[in-house]
Amino acid sequence: MIDEIALQRDVNRAARAEALLRNELFQEAYATFERELVEAWKGTPSDQPRIRERIWDMVKANERHRIFLQGIVRDGKIAQADLDMLAEQRKRSA
Repeated sequence: MIDEIALQRDVNRAARAEALLRNELFQEAYATFERELVEAWKGTPSDQPRIRERIWDMVKANERHRIFLQGIVRDGKIAQADLDMLAEQRKRSA
């Protein structure tokens, strides 16, 4: 049986994640942080590979945060489709 409460929770989470991803300040913060990290990475001497690797790991972590939020949005869309399907099934059986 489909857990409608969990589906609705996923839809609500998706709405909040999507609002964050569309938020101008949030986008600016991500872009600024990534730009600063890439500049730091480029400016690190080649004889300091450990520092370069740590900075690059931070660039990738920043990207993973965004991907995480995008995944929540995707899951919410799937949950909404499931809820819509349930509503349609109920309508047909009524």
